[in-house]
Amino acid sequence: MDKDAVVYELQDKMMQLHNLFAKGSVGESSQGEARILHCIEAYKDKELLPSDLSGMLSLSTARIASVLNSLEKKGLVKREMSSTDRRKILVTITAEGERVVAEKHVKIYQKISHLADELGEDDAKELSRLLGRIVEIHTNGNF
Repeated sequence: MDKDAVVYELQDKMMQLHNLFAKGSVGESSQGEARILHCIEAYKDKELLPSDLSGMLSLSTARIASVLNSLEKKGLVKREMSSTDRRKILVTITAEGERVVAEKHVKIYQKISHLADELGEDDAKELSRLLGRIVEIHTNGNF
């Protein structure tokens, strides 16, 4: 197989995989909500501004504002003025938001556990190794 064929096959498989994951989550929440909610939960012990989310997730401030409005209406996050700097609006996750994130973590674990069972130990380890290499290459700025 030549390199172009491999690249096209990788591209096709990655798009198929992306579509499978997107299909499972978009129905439950609008696009980006779960990703933003997970990020807020991960940084719940730090002061978090909407602009921080924008930078961390490479999303526009307008998109962040839109999703935060939706998450706030659902009672999953709240925005409050900073007590030390009234110009800053801090974003925090609510108890309900934490429950939703924990529930999603369990579902994700179950899906990946099933995948590992289907792949078998050797293939699951190889997939983990390859995904690690992709993260490493991306982290080093080569992707």
